[in-house]
Amino acid sequence: CVDIVSFSLGGLIAREYLNEHPLTNKIRKVVTIATPHQGVFWLDVQNWARGIPFVGNELGKSLAKIGTVIFEAKSSGDETKPIDFLAPAPQQIKPQSDFLKNLNNLLYFDQTFVTVSGDIDFRFTQKIFDWTLISAGVSLGDGIVLTESANSLPANNLQKYSFSDKTQVEKGNILLAKRD
Repeated sequence: CVDIVSFSLGGLIAREYLNEHPLTNKIRKVVTIATPHQGVFWLDVQNWARGIPFVGNELGKSLAKIGTVIFEAKSSGDETKPIDFLAPAPQQIKPQSDFLKNLNNLLYFDQTFVTVSGDIDFRFTQKIFDWTLISAGVSLGDGIVLTESANSLPANNLQKYSFSDKTQVEKGNILLAKRD
């Protein structure tokens, strides 16, 4: 038997391998770290924001600019090269892409899956004088992959772990919090 430890897109590749070889694989356990099982929200943020009344279009444009900065990749030299969002890989990991729909339509029975994800909590409060108008929090995942995306895959035996910016560090070890 083989155990696979995968990071980011490697988790999707491991799942695709299991789909392509359902009867002949020797995989016992798959550990995925920051894998976008439900897609990368930032790749489709402009479409998501359009649904917000009044401010959606402008908010979508602003968030798309932020996403572009987040996803800039360093090349081997000193110049920065932006990711081509129209390339096949970014298109395949958009939420609700055909690739992810097909991948998420299958239920894994024979393997144990362990997901590990980051969870940065972002809290914001809008006040006027001493009155709080809005106080809300949102989980940003690891900044690229949302926790919900990293921890959501169709598996019969699934163990979920996450760490956050509030995770305690004890004797140099990060304590992982098990999720339900």
